[in-house]
Amino acid sequence: MVEQSALEAIVGRLVDAAYPELASSKMEIAWTSIRAFATVTWSQDRGSVQLYCSRETESWHEAALTGLLAHELSHPAQNGSSSSEESTDRDAIRRGLGVYLAVGRLYAGKYEDHVLRGEKDRYLGYRSIRETLRWQELAHLDRLLGELGLIPSREKERRVDRTYDISAQTTEFGLQLRIDGQQFTIHGANSVDDLKFVQDGQTMVIYFKGARVGSLPT
Repeated sequence: MVEQSALEAIVGRLVDAAYPELASSKMEIAWTSIRAFATVTWSQDRGSVQLYCSRETESWHEAALTGLLAHELSHPAQNGSSSSEESTDRDAIRRGLGVYLAVGRLYAGKYEDHVLRGEKDRYLGYRSIRETLRWQELAHLDRLLGELGLIPSREKERRVDRTYDISAQTTEFGLQLRIDGQQFTIHGANSVDDLKFVQDGQTMVIYFKGARVGSLPT
């Protein structure tokens, strides 16, 4: 199990090594119970960043958590609530974090690309991420997979009934929320913490102050 201090240390190393844009941001990092592997909320000036990971990921290897957190940090680093999930993945890869992103996708059960609703966006799967890596990175990845005892296989891919991540930017117009490729503007909200997510059959319903403000199929 990864302790709170270790989670904070991973984020600190990522910022120091790959995210200079966030060096002066006030970071709030914690485990929490959420309907996604992780959530990230940031202010428009990136003065504050709130980063929460699902307790389900407490048992992930540190390399997989590093990949998950790299994707989350790439959202505020791009500083655009409309940035696609694919562009966010590619941003993390450009920063030299593709090896960890690939391991994280295996832990999330995504060997192939996860195409989002409307087929206009996608999370890159393990196989696509691997194709972007240089030979030195591939050697590092293969050594790491050997140490973890992971044998990537499309046949062994498991279905994960969980949203990958939730990202949100606070603006003067309200909270610009992005969930699996869909965008919502929620006036009056300042953080994902202000919202309640309720699973209703095959639909996730979003509530703010007791009122239904959005929904999406899961």
